[in-house]
Parts: sequence; structure tokens; C-alpha cells
Amino acid sequence: MDKKVLKTRVITGLIFGFFVIGSFLFGIVTTLFLLVTIGFGCTKEYLQITKKSNQIIIGIGSVLFLMVAAGFYFVKLDDTFIYRLLVCNAFLFLISLIHLWKPFINHNRYYSVICLFYTILPVSIAMRELNVHREYSMILLGVLFLIWASDSGAYFAGSWWGKHKLFERISPKKTWEGL
Repeated sequence: MDKKVLKTRVITGLIFGFFVIGSFLFGIVTTLFLLVTIGFGCTKEYLQITKKSNQIIIGIGSVLFLMVAAGFYFVKLDDTFIYRLLVCNAFLFLISLIHLWKPFINHNRYYSVICLFYTILPVSIAMRELNVHREYSMILLGVLFLIWASDSGAYFAGSWWGKHKLFERISPKKTWEGL
């Protein structure tokens, strides 16, 4: 285990944890700001991974993110519509898992649509649900905690016992043991 990487992960985790918990304690506005920040980061990272690191494209992706997020937050949408979007998103997630083994998605051609489903839609739906059901904020905090805990557990397990690479072309250091 690389001590420098571990130190960076611990410091980043503490800072991020401080901001996440703080945003939830200060109310819905700061929680929504946190979600927008996470959404921007996810959108930018996806566009960089797909080699769309052009500043204009990242800017367009960011504007698209804000428009969709604002639409979900301010416009009253039917729950049935939201559930259909979630089903579409789950279907795209399954397609993405299949794509890991046998690539067939042309990210260069459809990156804007895929970006919408990968990053923008889930965060926007979370913002909408927080606006409609404020009591969900503690559930969202719990989900974020579970993601952090599973990521940390995967890092430690992979560092200690990892021998078999998972998807080297995507993440060279990830192992099946870490998964």
C-alpha cells in the first residue's frame, strides 16, 4: 500500500466528509449546492474520460447540467415520469456493464446523450426528490456514506489482497479482490 496515496485519500475524505455533513446540517440550499458541485464534477470527469476535454464541450455539458437540474428542481414533474427515467437510467447502467466486457457504445458519437444519463439525470433526480421530500436528505447522506465506505473498503482490500486485475484499460490498479 502506497503511504502517499493513503495520506491523500484520508485528507481528501476528511475534507469531503466535512463539506458533505456541513451542507446537510445547514439546510436544503447548501445540500442542493453540494449536489450541483458533485454533478459538475461528474460531468467534467466523464467528458475528460471520453477524451472530450475541450473547454467548450465541458462548458456546454455544464450548462446542460444546470438546465436539467434547474428543470427538475423548479418544474413540478409527475412521479410516474421520474420513475420511468429511473428505469431508463437503470437500463443504461446495465448496458454500461455489458460494455465493459464487450465494447459497443460509440462514446465519441453519443457522449452528450450518455453524459445526460450517466451524470446529469441521477443528480437532478436527487435534487428534485430533496425539494419535494425534504426528509430524504438523511437518506441521501446515508447513501453518500455507504459509497464512501465501500470505496474505502475496496481500496484497502485491493491494496492488501489484490492480485487479479479487474479492467486494466479503465482503471489499471483495480482488482477483483477490491471489488
